[in-house]
Amino acid sequence: MSKHQEIAYLGIADLHRLYLAGELSPVDVVDACLAMIKTRDKAVNAFVTVTEEIAYETARRQEAELAKKPAALPRLFGVPIGLKDLSDSLAGVRNTYGSRAFSDLTAARTADHVQRLLDAGAIPIGKTNTSEFGHKNTTDNYVVGPTSTPFSIGHNAGGSSGGGAAAAAAGMVSIGLGSDGGGSIRVPAAACGVYGFKATFGRIPWTNRSNAFGTLAPFTHKGPIARSVADAIAMVDVMGQPLATDPFGPVGPQESLEGALQGSLKGLRVAYAPTLCDLAPNPDVGALVRAAAETFAAEGAIVEDVGSAIPYHYTDIERIWGGVYDVFAADTARGLKGLGFDVDTPQRELLSPSFLTLVDRGMKMSAMTYMGFNHERSGVFDAVNAIFQKYDLLVTPTNLVAAIPNAKAFGETFGPDRIGDQAINPTIGWSLTYLFNLTGHPIASVPVGLTPDGLPVGMQIVGPRHADFAVLSASAGFERAKPWAGTYSRLA
Repeated sequence: MSKHQEIAYLGIADLHRLYLAGELSPVDVVDACLAMIKTRDKAVNAFVTVTEEIAYETARRQEAELAKKPAALPRLFGVPIGLKDLSDSLAGVRNTYGSRAFSDLTAARTADHVQRLLDAGAIPIGKTNTSEFGHKNTTDNYVVGPTSTPFSIGHNAGGSSGGGAAAAAAGMVSIGLGSDGGGSIRVPAAACGVYGFKATFGRIPWTNRSNAFGTLAPFTHKGPIARSVADAIAMVDVMGQPLATDPFGPVGPQESLEGALQGSLKGLRVAYAPTLCDLAPNPDVGALVRAAAETFAAEGAIVEDVGSAIPYHYTDIERIWGGVYDVFAADTARGLKGLGFDVDTPQRELLSPSFLTLVDRGMKMSAMTYMGFNHERSGVFDAVNAIFQKYDLLVTPTNLVAAIPNAKAFGETFGPDRIGDQAINPTIGWSLTYLFNLTGHPIASVPVGLTPDGLPVGMQIVGPRHADFAVLSASAGFERAKPWAGTYSRLA
Protein backbone atom coordinates (compact mmCIF):
# COMPACT_ATOMS: atom_id res chain seq x y z
CA MET A 1 0.00 0.00 0.00
CA SER A 2 1.07 3.60 -0.60
CA LYS A 3 1.33 6.03 2.31
CA HIS A 4 -1.96 7.62 1.30
CA GLN A 5 -3.66 4.23 1.23
CA GLU A 6 -2.32 3.32 4.66
CA ILE A 7 -3.68 6.56 6.13
CA ALA A 8 -7.00 6.36 4.31
CA TYR A 9 -7.80 2.92 5.74
CA LEU A 10 -7.06 3.82 9.38
CA GLY A 11 -9.94 3.37 11.81
CA ILE A 12 -11.05 6.03 14.27
CA ALA A 13 -9.13 4.59 17.23
CA ASP A 14 -5.88 4.58 15.26
CA LEU A 15 -6.50 8.06 13.88
CA HIS A 16 -6.98 9.43 17.39
CA ARG A 17 -3.95 7.60 18.78
CA LEU A 18 -1.75 9.04 16.04
CA TYR A 19 -3.26 12.52 16.38
CA LEU A 20 -2.56 12.63 20.11
CA ALA A 21 0.95 11.26 19.60
CA GLY A 22 1.69 14.00 17.06
CA GLU A 23 2.45 11.42 14.36
CA LEU A 24 -0.44 12.37 12.08
CA SER A 25 -2.54 15.46 11.43
CA PRO A 26 -6.08 15.94 10.11
CA VAL A 27 -4.57 17.67 7.08
CA ASP A 28 -2.60 14.50 6.34
CA VAL A 29 -5.85 12.53 6.45
CA VAL A 30 -7.66 14.95 4.14
CA ASP A 31 -4.68 14.75 1.77
CA ALA A 32 -4.98 10.96 1.78
CA CYS A 33 -8.74 10.90 1.16
CA LEU A 34 -8.53 13.40 -1.68
CA ALA A 35 -5.67 11.41 -3.20
CA MET A 36 -7.84 8.28 -3.08
CA ILE A 37 -10.69 10.18 -4.73
CA LYS A 38 -8.35 11.43 -7.43
CA THR A 39 -7.07 7.94 -8.25
CA ARG A 40 -10.24 5.90 -7.75
CA ASP A 41 -13.39 7.95 -8.13
CA LYS A 42 -13.30 8.36 -11.89
CA ALA A 43 -14.04 4.63 -12.07
CA VAL A 44 -16.16 4.24 -8.92
CA ASN A 45 -18.18 7.48 -9.21
CA ALA A 46 -18.98 7.69 -5.50
CA PHE A 47 -19.10 11.50 -5.25
CA VAL A 48 -21.46 14.06 -6.69
CA THR A 49 -19.58 16.96 -5.10
CA VAL A 50 -16.21 17.01 -3.32
CA THR A 51 -15.96 19.66 -0.58
CA GLU A 52 -12.19 20.06 -0.66
CA GLU A 53 -12.15 23.63 0.64
CA ILE A 54 -14.42 22.87 3.62
CA ALA A 55 -12.42 19.72 4.43
CA TYR A 56 -9.11 21.56 4.50
CA GLU A 57 -10.57 24.45 6.47
CA THR A 58 -11.86 22.01 9.09
CA ALA A 59 -8.60 20.06 9.17
CA ARG A 60 -6.45 23.18 9.64
CA ARG A 61 -8.64 24.36 12.49
CA GLN A 62 -8.27 20.94 14.09
CA GLU A 63 -4.50 21.06 13.69
CA ALA A 64 -4.52 24.23 15.77
CA GLU A 65 -6.57 22.46 18.43
CA LEU A 66 -4.10 19.56 18.52
CA ALA A 67 -1.26 22.04 19.06
CA LYS A 68 -2.83 22.77 22.47
CA LYS A 69 -2.08 19.15 23.48
CA PRO A 70 -5.57 18.00 24.48
CA ALA A 71 -5.85 14.92 26.68
CA ALA A 72 -8.79 13.54 24.72
CA LEU A 73 -10.57 14.22 21.45
CA PRO A 74 -14.24 14.59 20.46
CA ARG A 75 -15.69 11.31 19.27
CA LEU A 76 -15.39 11.99 15.52
CA PHE A 77 -12.47 14.43 15.63
CA GLY A 78 -10.55 14.36 12.36
CA VAL A 79 -12.71 11.57 10.91
CA PRO A 80 -13.46 11.99 7.18
CA ILE A 81 -17.10 11.33 6.32
CA GLY A 82 -19.28 11.28 3.22
CA LEU A 83 -22.71 12.91 3.30
CA LYS A 84 -25.45 11.39 1.15
CA ASP A 85 -26.61 13.81 -1.54
CA LEU A 86 -30.21 13.54 -0.36
CA SER A 87 -31.28 14.91 3.03
CA ASP A 88 -27.76 15.33 4.45
CA SER A 89 -27.60 18.98 3.50
CA LEU A 90 -24.51 21.11 4.11
CA ALA A 91 -25.03 24.87 3.93
CA GLY A 92 -23.63 26.46 0.79
CA VAL A 93 -22.94 23.11 -0.90
CA ARG A 94 -24.67 21.61 -3.93
CA ASN A 95 -27.47 19.20 -2.97
CA THR A 96 -29.04 17.44 -5.96
CA TYR A 97 -31.23 14.72 -4.37
CA GLY A 98 -29.94 12.60 -7.26
CA SER A 99 -32.34 14.48 -9.55
CA ARG A 100 -31.63 16.54 -12.64
CA ALA A 101 -34.47 18.79 -11.46
CA PHE A 102 -32.10 19.95 -8.69
CA SER A 103 -28.72 19.50 -10.31
CA ASP A 104 -27.80 23.12 -9.54
CA LEU A 105 -29.47 23.47 -6.12
CA THR A 106 -27.38 24.86 -3.26
CA ALA A 107 -28.40 23.93 0.30
CA ALA A 108 -29.55 26.88 2.38
CA ARG A 109 -28.82 25.21 5.72
CA THR A 110 -26.96 22.34 7.34
CA ALA A 111 -29.27 19.53 8.45
CA ASP A 112 -29.52 19.07 12.21
CA HIS A 113 -28.19 15.51 12.13
CA VAL A 114 -25.25 16.61 9.97
CA GLN A 115 -24.47 19.45 12.35
CA ARG A 116 -24.16 16.92 15.17
CA LEU A 117 -21.49 15.08 13.25
CA LEU A 118 -19.61 18.30 12.52
CA ASP A 119 -19.85 19.35 16.17
CA ALA A 120 -18.27 16.01 17.11
CA GLY A 121 -15.31 16.79 14.85
CA ALA A 122 -16.18 14.99 11.61
CA ILE A 123 -14.57 16.33 8.43
CA PRO A 124 -17.00 16.46 5.46
CA ILE A 125 -15.19 15.22 2.35
CA GLY A 126 -18.17 15.60 0.04
CA LYS A 127 -21.67 14.59 -1.04
CA THR A 128 -22.03 10.97 -2.10
CA ASN A 129 -24.15 9.56 -4.90
CA THR A 130 -27.70 8.22 -4.54
CA SER A 131 -30.62 7.15 -6.66
CA GLU A 132 -33.16 9.90 -7.31
CA PHE A 133 -34.76 10.70 -3.94
CA GLY A 134 -33.44 7.33 -2.77
CA HIS A 135 -36.31 5.49 -4.43
CA LYS A 136 -34.60 2.22 -5.41
CA ASN A 137 -31.91 -0.18 -4.26
CA THR A 138 -29.37 0.75 -6.89
CA THR A 139 -27.35 3.96 -7.11
CA ASP A 140 -27.82 5.57 -10.50
CA ASN A 141 -29.34 8.84 -11.68
CA TYR A 142 -29.46 11.34 -14.52
CA VAL A 143 -27.11 13.76 -12.73
CA VAL A 144 -23.81 11.86 -12.54
CA GLY A 145 -24.71 8.29 -13.54
CA PRO A 146 -24.15 5.00 -11.69
CA THR A 147 -21.82 4.17 -8.81
CA SER A 148 -19.83 0.93 -8.98
CA THR A 149 -18.78 -1.29 -6.13
CA PRO A 150 -15.00 -0.84 -5.90
CA PHE A 151 -14.68 -4.63 -5.99
CA SER A 152 -15.99 -4.80 -9.57
CA ILE A 153 -16.16 -1.66 -11.67
CA GLY A 154 -19.26 -1.82 -13.85
CA HIS A 155 -21.35 -3.57 -11.21
CA ASN A 156 -23.58 -1.37 -9.09
CA ALA A 157 -22.71 -0.35 -5.54
CA GLY A 158 -26.28 -0.99 -4.40
CA GLY A 159 -28.52 1.75 -3.19
CA SER A 160 -29.68 4.09 -2.41
CA SER A 161 -26.66 5.00 -0.24
CA GLY A 162 -24.25 3.44 -2.73
CA GLY A 163 -21.95 6.44 -2.96
CA GLY A 164 -21.23 6.37 0.77
CA ALA A 165 -20.68 2.61 0.82
CA ALA A 166 -18.36 2.69 -2.19
CA ALA A 167 -16.42 5.65 -0.77
CA ALA A 168 -15.86 3.84 2.53
CA ALA A 169 -14.75 0.62 0.84
CA ALA A 170 -12.39 2.49 -1.50
CA GLY A 171 -10.72 4.47 1.29
CA MET A 172 -12.15 7.83 0.20
CA VAL A 173 -13.84 8.35 3.60
CA SER A 174 -13.88 6.53 6.92
CA ILE A 175 -17.67 6.49 7.25
CA GLY A 176 -20.54 7.15 4.87
CA LEU A 177 -23.75 8.57 6.28
CA GLY A 178 -26.66 6.61 4.87
CA SER A 179 -30.45 6.62 5.04
CA ASP A 180 -32.65 3.54 4.89
CA GLY A 181 -36.33 3.29 3.98
CA GLY A 182 -36.18 -0.09 2.24
CA GLY A 183 -32.61 -1.28 2.70
CA SER A 184 -30.63 1.74 1.53
CA ILE A 185 -27.93 1.30 4.19
CA ARG A 186 -27.77 -2.49 4.16
CA VAL A 187 -28.02 -3.18 0.42
CA PRO A 188 -24.97 -1.07 -0.55
CA ALA A 189 -23.05 -2.20 2.54
CA ALA A 190 -23.38 -5.77 1.29
CA ALA A 191 -22.55 -4.85 -2.31
CA CYS A 192 -19.42 -2.93 -1.26
CA GLY A 193 -18.10 -5.26 1.44
CA VAL A 194 -18.59 -2.85 4.35
CA TYR A 195 -20.67 -2.76 7.54
CA GLY A 196 -24.05 -1.03 7.67
CA PHE A 197 -26.26 -0.51 10.71
CA LYS A 198 -29.93 0.47 10.90
CA ALA A 199 -30.92 1.14 14.51
CA THR A 200 -34.32 0.55 16.05
CA PHE A 201 -36.68 3.11 14.55
CA GLY A 202 -36.42 6.32 16.60
CA ARG A 203 -33.06 5.68 18.26
CA ILE A 204 -31.28 7.99 15.80
CA PRO A 205 -33.50 11.08 15.55
CA TRP A 206 -33.87 13.15 12.43
CA THR A 207 -36.62 14.98 10.64
CA ASN A 208 -37.05 15.83 7.01
CA ARG A 209 -39.27 18.91 7.16
CA SER A 210 -41.89 19.90 6.15
CA ASN A 211 -43.33 16.53 7.26
CA ALA A 212 -41.91 15.65 10.68
CA PHE A 213 -43.98 12.45 10.60
CA GLY A 214 -42.79 11.37 7.17
CA THR A 215 -40.41 8.69 8.52
CA LEU A 216 -43.26 6.42 9.66
CA ALA A 217 -44.32 4.64 6.48
CA PRO A 218 -42.09 2.97 5.70
CA PHE A 219 -39.89 3.40 8.78
CA THR A 220 -36.96 5.48 7.54
CA HIS A 221 -33.63 5.71 9.32
CA LYS A 222 -30.26 7.44 9.33
CA GLY A 223 -27.17 5.39 10.05
CA PRO A 224 -23.51 4.58 9.39
CA ILE A 225 -21.81 2.66 6.61
CA ALA A 226 -18.28 1.90 7.81
CA ARG A 227 -15.37 -0.48 7.49
CA SER A 228 -15.68 -1.67 11.09
CA VAL A 229 -18.28 -2.12 13.81
CA ALA A 230 -16.29 0.21 16.09
CA ASP A 231 -16.40 3.09 13.63
CA ALA A 232 -20.12 2.57 13.03
CA ILE A 233 -20.80 2.70 16.77
CA ALA A 234 -18.97 6.03 17.02
CA MET A 235 -21.39 7.59 14.52
CA VAL A 236 -24.43 6.03 16.21
CA ASP A 237 -23.34 7.36 19.61
CA VAL A 238 -22.99 10.89 18.24
CA MET A 239 -26.27 10.91 16.28
CA GLY A 240 -28.38 8.94 18.73
CA GLN A 241 -29.13 11.69 21.23
CA PRO A 242 -32.43 13.53 21.80
CA LEU A 243 -33.60 16.00 19.18
CA ALA A 244 -36.61 18.11 20.11
CA THR A 245 -37.83 18.44 16.53
CA ASP A 246 -38.20 14.65 16.07
CA PRO A 247 -41.53 13.37 17.47
CA PHE A 248 -40.21 9.78 17.64
CA GLY A 249 -36.65 10.20 18.94
CA PRO A 250 -35.22 9.33 22.36
CA VAL A 251 -36.48 11.35 25.31
CA GLY A 252 -33.25 11.34 27.28
CA PRO A 253 -29.49 10.94 26.83
CA GLN A 254 -28.47 7.58 25.38
CA GLU A 255 -25.59 5.59 26.84
CA SER A 256 -22.68 4.76 24.56
CA LEU A 257 -22.93 1.47 22.69
CA GLU A 258 -19.16 1.03 22.76
CA GLY A 259 -19.44 -1.84 25.23
CA ALA A 260 -20.94 -3.94 22.45
CA LEU A 261 -17.43 -4.29 20.98
CA GLN A 262 -16.69 -6.87 23.70
CA GLY A 263 -19.65 -9.01 22.66
CA SER A 264 -19.54 -12.77 22.22
CA LEU A 265 -21.58 -15.15 20.08
CA LYS A 266 -21.45 -17.88 22.70
CA GLY A 267 -24.82 -19.05 23.95
CA LEU A 268 -26.90 -16.94 21.57
CA ARG A 269 -30.05 -18.55 20.18
CA VAL A 270 -29.98 -17.75 16.48
CA ALA A 271 -32.65 -18.32 13.85
CA TYR A 272 -31.06 -18.82 10.44
CA ALA A 273 -33.46 -18.01 7.58
CA PRO A 274 -31.80 -18.99 4.29
CA THR A 275 -35.01 -18.39 2.30
CA LEU A 276 -36.71 -15.52 4.13
CA CYS A 277 -40.28 -15.06 2.87
CA ASP A 278 -39.70 -17.92 0.41
CA LEU A 279 -36.96 -16.07 -1.51
CA ALA A 280 -33.90 -18.19 -2.32
CA PRO A 281 -30.64 -16.34 -3.02
CA ASN A 282 -28.26 -17.18 -5.82
CA PRO A 283 -26.13 -20.21 -4.86
CA ASP A 284 -22.90 -18.22 -4.41
CA VAL A 285 -24.66 -15.85 -2.01
CA GLY A 286 -26.45 -18.64 -0.16
CA ALA A 287 -23.23 -20.60 0.35
CA LEU A 288 -21.41 -17.66 1.97
CA VAL A 289 -24.34 -16.83 4.26
CA ARG A 290 -24.63 -20.50 5.26
CA ALA A 291 -20.92 -20.50 6.11
CA ALA A 292 -21.42 -17.36 8.20
CA ALA A 293 -24.24 -19.05 10.13
CA GLU A 294 -21.88 -21.97 10.72
CA THR A 295 -19.34 -19.49 12.11
CA PHE A 296 -21.94 -18.40 14.65
CA ALA A 297 -22.35 -22.05 15.65
CA ALA A 298 -18.59 -22.63 15.79
CA GLU A 299 -18.31 -19.66 18.15
CA GLY A 300 -20.83 -21.22 20.54
CA ALA A 301 -24.20 -19.96 19.30
CA ILE A 302 -27.18 -22.31 19.03
CA VAL A 303 -28.20 -21.95 15.38
CA GLU A 304 -31.40 -23.42 13.92
CA ASP A 305 -32.52 -23.36 10.30
CA VAL A 306 -35.98 -21.74 10.26
CA GLY A 307 -36.42 -21.71 6.48
CA SER A 308 -38.57 -18.78 5.41
CA ALA A 309 -38.99 -17.66 9.06
CA ILE A 310 -42.41 -15.99 8.82
CA PRO A 311 -45.72 -17.03 7.20
CA TYR A 312 -45.61 -14.30 4.54
CA HIS A 313 -44.71 -14.79 0.90
CA TYR A 314 -42.34 -12.26 -0.63
CA THR A 315 -45.04 -11.07 -3.04
CA ASP A 316 -47.14 -9.98 -0.06
CA ILE A 317 -44.21 -8.14 1.54
CA GLU A 318 -43.47 -6.39 -1.79
CA ARG A 319 -47.12 -5.39 -2.12
CA ILE A 320 -47.42 -4.02 1.43
CA TRP A 321 -44.08 -2.19 1.44
CA GLY A 322 -44.68 -0.94 -2.11
CA GLY A 323 -48.09 0.41 -1.15
CA VAL A 324 -46.85 2.55 1.71
CA TYR A 325 -43.76 3.59 -0.24
CA ASP A 326 -45.87 4.83 -3.17
CA VAL A 327 -47.54 7.32 -0.83
CA PHE A 328 -44.14 8.22 0.65
CA ALA A 329 -42.88 8.98 -2.88
CA ALA A 330 -45.97 11.03 -3.70
CA ASP A 331 -45.57 13.04 -0.50
CA THR A 332 -41.90 13.60 -1.36
CA ALA A 333 -42.86 14.92 -4.80
CA ARG A 334 -45.56 17.23 -3.45
CA GLY A 335 -43.10 18.51 -0.84
CA LEU A 336 -40.82 19.73 -3.61
CA LYS A 337 -43.06 22.77 -4.03
CA GLY A 338 -41.04 24.29 -1.22
CA LEU A 339 -38.05 24.15 -3.57
CA GLY A 340 -39.94 25.70 -6.47
CA PHE A 341 -40.74 22.42 -8.23
CA ASP A 342 -44.32 21.46 -9.12
CA VAL A 343 -44.86 17.82 -10.07
CA ASP A 344 -48.27 18.74 -11.53
CA THR A 345 -46.66 20.81 -14.29
CA PRO A 346 -44.38 19.93 -17.23
CA GLN A 347 -41.52 20.08 -14.72
CA ARG A 348 -42.42 16.46 -13.94
CA GLU A 349 -40.57 15.42 -17.10
CA LEU A 350 -37.32 16.16 -15.27
CA LEU A 351 -37.99 13.23 -12.90
CA SER A 352 -36.97 9.67 -13.76
CA PRO A 353 -39.68 7.39 -15.16
CA SER A 354 -39.31 4.87 -12.35
CA PHE A 355 -39.74 7.52 -9.65
CA LEU A 356 -42.72 9.06 -11.44
CA THR A 357 -44.40 5.66 -11.57
CA LEU A 358 -44.31 5.49 -7.76
CA VAL A 359 -45.46 9.10 -7.41
CA ASP A 360 -48.43 8.64 -9.74
CA ARG A 361 -49.56 5.45 -7.99
CA GLY A 362 -49.28 7.12 -4.59
CA MET A 363 -51.29 10.15 -5.61
CA LYS A 364 -54.12 7.96 -6.87
CA MET A 365 -54.28 5.79 -3.75
CA SER A 366 -57.28 6.20 -1.46
CA ALA A 367 -56.81 6.82 2.25
CA MET A 368 -58.56 3.57 3.13
CA THR A 369 -56.39 1.53 0.76
CA TYR A 370 -53.35 3.08 2.40
CA MET A 371 -54.64 2.30 5.88
CA GLY A 372 -55.33 -1.25 4.73
CA PHE A 373 -51.63 -1.71 4.09
CA ASN A 374 -50.93 -0.65 7.67
CA HIS A 375 -53.41 -3.24 8.94
CA GLU A 376 -51.53 -5.90 7.00
CA ARG A 377 -48.24 -4.45 8.16
CA SER A 378 -49.35 -5.05 11.76
CA GLY A 379 -49.49 -8.77 11.04
CA VAL A 380 -45.97 -8.70 9.58
CA PHE A 381 -44.76 -6.88 12.69
CA ASP A 382 -46.32 -9.55 14.92
CA ALA A 383 -44.79 -12.35 12.85
CA VAL A 384 -41.28 -10.91 13.17
CA ASN A 385 -41.75 -10.31 16.88
CA ALA A 386 -42.83 -13.94 17.28
CA ILE A 387 -39.37 -15.08 16.14
CA PHE A 388 -37.86 -13.39 19.16
CA GLN A 389 -40.04 -15.30 21.58
CA LYS A 390 -37.68 -18.23 20.95
CA TYR A 391 -34.53 -16.70 19.47
CA ASP A 392 -32.19 -13.84 20.40
CA LEU A 393 -31.32 -13.00 16.79
CA LEU A 394 -32.33 -13.72 13.22
CA VAL A 395 -29.74 -14.01 10.43
CA THR A 396 -30.55 -13.99 6.72
CA PRO A 397 -28.96 -12.86 3.43
CA THR A 398 -28.91 -9.12 2.75
CA ASN A 399 -29.15 -9.33 -1.04
CA LEU A 400 -30.14 -12.29 -3.19
CA VAL A 401 -27.47 -11.54 -5.78
CA ALA A 402 -23.91 -10.25 -5.57
CA ALA A 403 -23.72 -8.52 -8.94
CA ILE A 404 -26.02 -5.94 -10.58
CA PRO A 405 -24.60 -4.67 -13.91
CA ASN A 406 -24.75 -0.90 -14.34
CA ALA A 407 -26.97 0.44 -17.11
CA LYS A 408 -25.04 1.60 -20.18
CA ALA A 409 -26.98 4.89 -20.29
CA PHE A 410 -27.56 7.28 -17.41
CA GLY A 411 -30.39 6.90 -15.01
CA GLU A 412 -32.08 3.53 -14.78
CA THR A 413 -30.02 0.66 -13.37
CA PHE A 414 -32.24 -2.10 -12.02
CA GLY A 415 -31.71 -5.49 -10.47
CA PRO A 416 -32.95 -8.76 -11.97
CA ASP A 417 -36.63 -9.41 -12.53
CA ARG A 418 -36.15 -13.13 -11.88
CA ILE A 419 -33.98 -15.29 -9.65
CA GLY A 420 -34.25 -18.89 -10.71
CA ASP A 421 -37.96 -19.52 -11.21
CA GLN A 422 -38.93 -16.63 -8.94
CA ALA A 423 -40.30 -13.44 -10.52
CA ILE A 424 -39.26 -10.42 -8.46
CA ASN A 425 -39.54 -6.64 -8.48
CA PRO A 426 -36.33 -5.35 -10.17
CA THR A 427 -36.48 -2.07 -8.24
CA ILE A 428 -36.11 -3.63 -4.78
CA GLY A 429 -37.20 -7.28 -4.78
CA TRP A 430 -33.69 -8.72 -5.12
CA SER A 431 -32.89 -7.72 -1.54
CA LEU A 432 -34.27 -9.07 1.75
CA THR A 433 -34.19 -5.73 3.52
CA TYR A 434 -37.46 -3.86 3.06
CA LEU A 435 -39.41 -6.28 5.28
CA PHE A 436 -37.70 -4.70 8.29
CA ASN A 437 -38.67 -1.18 7.23
CA LEU A 438 -42.22 -2.29 7.88
CA THR A 439 -41.30 -3.32 11.44
CA GLY A 440 -38.50 -1.01 12.63
CA HIS A 441 -36.29 -3.70 14.18
CA PRO A 442 -32.54 -3.03 14.64
CA ILE A 443 -30.47 -4.70 11.97
CA ALA A 444 -26.96 -4.79 10.56
CA SER A 445 -25.42 -6.07 7.35
CA VAL A 446 -22.04 -7.69 7.94
CA PRO A 447 -19.61 -8.72 5.20
CA VAL A 448 -19.36 -12.53 5.04
CA GLY A 449 -16.89 -13.02 2.22
CA LEU A 450 -16.33 -12.79 -1.52
CA THR A 451 -17.82 -14.91 -4.29
CA PRO A 452 -15.47 -16.79 -6.67
CA ASP A 453 -15.76 -13.70 -8.89
CA GLY A 454 -14.50 -11.47 -6.07
CA LEU A 455 -17.84 -9.80 -5.27
CA PRO A 456 -18.79 -9.06 -1.66
CA VAL A 457 -21.77 -10.70 0.06
CA GLY A 458 -23.56 -9.48 3.19
CA MET A 459 -25.63 -11.13 5.91
CA GLN A 460 -28.27 -9.36 7.98
CA ILE A 461 -28.27 -9.71 11.77
CA VAL A 462 -31.70 -8.76 13.15
CA GLY A 463 -32.64 -8.27 16.80
CA PRO A 464 -35.76 -7.53 18.84
CA ARG A 465 -36.88 -3.92 18.93
CA HIS A 466 -34.56 -1.79 21.10
CA ALA A 467 -31.97 -4.60 21.17
CA ASP A 468 -29.46 -2.43 19.29
CA PHE A 469 -26.71 -3.40 21.72
CA ALA A 470 -27.32 -7.09 21.01
CA VAL A 471 -27.12 -6.62 17.22
CA LEU A 472 -23.92 -4.60 17.50
CA SER A 473 -22.48 -7.09 20.00
CA ALA A 474 -23.12 -10.01 17.65
CA SER A 475 -21.67 -7.99 14.77
CA ALA A 476 -18.50 -7.37 16.76
CA GLY A 477 -18.26 -11.03 17.76
CA PHE A 478 -18.59 -12.09 14.12
CA GLU A 479 -16.04 -9.48 13.02
CA ARG A 480 -13.50 -10.96 15.46
CA ALA A 481 -14.23 -14.50 14.27
CA LYS A 482 -14.25 -13.66 10.55
CA PRO A 483 -12.52 -10.28 10.08
CA TRP A 484 -13.13 -8.61 6.74
CA ALA A 485 -10.62 -5.74 6.90
CA GLY A 486 -8.18 -7.71 4.77
CA THR A 487 -10.54 -7.73 1.79
CA TYR A 488 -9.81 -4.05 1.13
CA SER A 489 -6.20 -4.92 0.26
CA ARG A 490 -7.63 -6.31 -2.99
CA LEU A 491 -8.45 -2.72 -3.95
CA ALA A 492 -4.92 -1.41 -3.35
